[in-house]
Amino acid sequence: MKKVVICVPSLAIGGAERFAVDLALALDKNKFRVIIAITRLNVDSYFSQLLEQNDVQIVNLAGKDYLSMLKKQLQFLKKERPDVVHAQTGSILHMMLACKLCNIPVRLYTVHNEANLLYGNSKLKKIIYKAGFSLFNFKPVAICPTVKQTLVDDMGIPASQIVVVNNGVDTKRFTPAQIIHESDTVRIISVGTLYWIKNQLMTIRVILALHKLGFKVELTLLGDGEDSDKIKRAIKESDAGSYIFTPGSKKNVEDYLRQSDIYISASRTEGLPLSVLEAMACGLPVIATDAGGTRDIVKDGINGFIVNVDDEDGMKEALLKLIDNKVLRKSYSVKSREIAKQWSLENCTRGYEILYES
Repeated sequence: MKKVVICVPSLAIGGAERFAVDLALALDKNKFRVIIAITRLNVDSYFSQLLEQNDVQIVNLAGKDYLSMLKKQLQFLKKERPDVVHAQTGSILHMMLACKLCNIPVRLYTVHNEANLLYGNSKLKKIIYKAGFSLFNFKPVAICPTVKQTLVDDMGIPASQIVVVNNGVDTKRFTPAQIIHESDTVRIISVGTLYWIKNQLMTIRVILALHKLGFKVELTLLGDGEDSDKIKRAIKESDAGSYIFTPGSKKNVEDYLRQSDIYISASRTEGLPLSVLEAMACGLPVIATDAGGTRDIVKDGINGFIVNVDDEDGMKEALLKLIDNKVLRKSYSVKSREIAKQWSLENCTRGYEILYES
C-alpha cells in the first residue's frame, strides 16, 4: 500500500480545498493510505469534520516561522516516509525543501489557476515556483488544458513536462432534479466565495436591470467571504431583498442547484471552476465569463453562453435568451449533464492514482 500525503495551506472552504478533500475520500483505500497535511493555518471547518468522519488522518505541519515549520515537516516525513507528496496551491512553497531533503519519490503539484495567478506581480515568486518544478522536482499537474497552456506561455515550462488531469465532479451526488418545477419565475444561482474576483456585484446589477424590465427572476448567491457585507448592503440599498438571496455557505449545495433554472458565473479569473461543473452535473445551463478553464467545460451555444469578462450587457443579453426560451434551456440542460459526465470525479481520481503509482 502506498502512502500519499496531500498538502493544503488550510482546510478553509474553497475550491482547491474541496478538490483535496474529494480526492482523499475517493482514492482506492486498498491501494493508498492518505494523510492530509496542513501547512499554514489549522482551522476547523466542514472539510476537516468530513475527513475525520471518514477516518482520514489530518496533521498540522504549520509553524510560527519557516524554520519551525521546516523542522516539523522533516520530522513528519522521516517518520512517515510517504511515497507521494501532492501539494495544492501555496503548500508547494512550504513543502518543497523538506521533500527534497527527504528525497520523496513522487512529488506532484496541482495547478488550480492560470499560471500568472501563482506569482502575481512578484518576479521572485515566479522564480521560486519555477524552481519548485525544476530543482525541487515537483511535477506540475494542470486541472484542464487551458491551465496547462498558461504554464507554457507564462512560465516557459515545456508542454511535455506538464500532465493534465481534468478536475472532476461527483456525478452521483450532483444529479438533475427529478421533479420539474413549473413556475413563471426563473431562478438563477451562483456559488462561490463572495469577493471581488467572483464579481457578484456585476451579477446583481444584471438581475436588477432585468427586474426593472419586468422579468420575473430570482438570484441566489450561495457562499460567504470578505465581500459578504458589501454585497448584502448593495441588495438592501436596491430594495432587492425579495428576489436576491444570500443564504451563506451550505453543505447541501446540490439541493439549491436542483431548485434552480440557470447557473451564472461572472468571475474575473478562474482555474477550472468546480462550482460550474457541479451546476452542469445538476443539469443547469450556464452563462459564464471567459475566465481561465471555464471555456473548457462551457461550450458557447451548446450548454450555455460565454461572455467577455466584465461584460455586463453581454451577460444580460445571454440571460434574456435563456429566460425567454424554455426549449433552449432544456436542450442546454441535457448537454450540461453530458459534458459533466466526461469530467467525473471517478476519471479525475483514476488519473491521480496512475500518477501516484508511477
